[in-house]
Amino acid sequence: MRNKLIYLPLIAVVLFVLYKLYKKAQYDSMGYKQPQRESIISITTFAKDSVFGHVLIPKDTGAVNFINHAFPDGSCLLLDGNENIISNNDAKVGNCYNNIVKAICNDFNFSKLKKGHYVNGKVFIDSLLKSCIVIGDSFHIDRKYDYVFVYGWAKYDVTSTSEHPFTIKKYLESHTNKKVMVLAVNNDYVDNWFDKNAVIPPLEPFKWF
Repeated sequence: MRNKLIYLPLIAVVLFVLYKLYKKAQYDSMGYKQPQRESIISITTFAKDSVFGHVLIPKDTGAVNFINHAFPDGSCLLLDGNENIISNNDAKVGNCYNNIVKAICNDFNFSKLKKGHYVNGKVFIDSLLKSCIVIGDSFHIDRKYDYVFVYGWAKYDVTSTSEHPFTIKKYLESHTNKKVMVLAVNNDYVDNWFDKNAVIPPLEPFKWF
């Protein structure tokens, strides 16, 4: 019995390693990679051909705290031209991201989407724009837009830029009867706010201890 107990710690270590390898493989298949330190130039260069919409980068750590709390990577929010929230993909009160995309690409038919978000759309947009640097052409939101679509993205999460946003982009390119403002909120570790001496925390599957 005592000899068998000796192997328990070894078995636990093996199971732990296997679990971590499984999670890493899972994240790899989903397009995740360990985040790297970025600059405004690297984000601008990447976004030029790989990101759909006006790119927003947090101004400072205070802005990052707001965005991480209200709009983390993988989030999306759809508003009408008056900045009233139509839907979002909040896990508790929103809709699946994919269902929101389908509704947009189904001639903006939102009849099957549930609406139940506690955030005021205009307050959120105002706070977001005040918290961010806009990369590229300047713009302003007004009623000339039929809809406003906001989504979070990061270079370390390939699917956040290549999947749903470009499905919407492709649809809008062939259906020009609606004017849609698209805001792409970056969630990378950018040097304009991330401390140069700080260490980028690993994503959970890349963290061993």
